[in-house]
Amino acid sequence: MSTLVCLRHGETDFNRRSVVQGQLDVPLNENGRRQVQRAAARFTGQRFEAVYASDLLRARESAAIIAGALGLEPRAWAELREQHLGEWQGRPWPEVRELWREGVSASGDLANDQFRPPGGETYAEMFARVFAAFTRIADAHPKGAALVVTHGGVKKVMVYHTLGLAFSQPRRFDATNGGVSIFHREGGQWLLGCLNDTSHLAGLDNMRIV
Repeated sequence: MSTLVCLRHGETDFNRRSVVQGQLDVPLNENGRRQVQRAAARFTGQRFEAVYASDLLRARESAAIIAGALGLEPRAWAELREQHLGEWQGRPWPEVRELWREGVSASGDLANDQFRPPGGETYAEMFARVFAAFTRIADAHPKGAALVVTHGGVKKVMVYHTLGLAFSQPRRFDATNGGVSIFHREGGQWLLGCLNDTSHLAGLDNMRIV
């Protein structure tokens, strides 16, 4: 059985200010670095065959902190990037919800898997590249564990796929910065082992992101 331990990157100032990041390169803030350091302490002593990360700055910074603690070299993959959100990127979420009411819900979910933010990706397009990347990683570690440092949207589409949910359904779980979700693949079947575990973040200033 392959195990992919999936960590959402640490917090950024865009997260704190509720600004759309998408594929913009935004660094971690101080709280984000603390979150990731807690994750690194949690993973110390666990055996990972490799560390993979989105090549966006916030994920690469997170992966570098954890991989350094594990004695591994992170591998940055563009396929693990957050969804490209086009003209929404850099705008406050409240403004996006007001201007594109037909395409985005109050929680930031898109209307359906074919809705395209202007100049961006649909859920279906993001899922195709993300699922291909997760499959490649699982193939490379068929009986071991790999750490995957990525984004909230990436985790969402993998959770929805694993549970057989339509991407248009509203998200009913938190997607905390620094939170851990675990996916297993056995016999071609994906299983959700853990969803948004934040026990290692106790005492930090963690925003609740639905």
